[in-house]
Amino acid sequence: MVVDLEVHYGTKKLRAATFGRGAWETDLNLPAKEITANTIWSTDKKFANDVLVKSNNTLTINSASEVSMPTESSITIEPGAKLIIDGGTL
Repeated sequence: MVVDLEVHYGTKKLRAATFGRGAWETDLNLPAKEITANTIWSTDKKFANDVLVKSNNTLTINSASEVSMPTESSITIEPGAKLIIDGGTL
């Protein structure tokens, strides 16, 4: 019987504590947030996973936006894609 369940986004792990059987841990396979069109972020964003900017698209993070992600996460820019940080905060 599972008595406690915890999602740890920083390490991308799911942890479960059981009654009398110990603790268990497994990897979370969170899909990346895909940017498939030219996009401007002008509000705060909080992600639990990676961000992928697909080819031929631009992600712009402007000065009104603060983007929060776990330490182990990344922003990947495919060939032909662009990331513009225009005063925003990562």
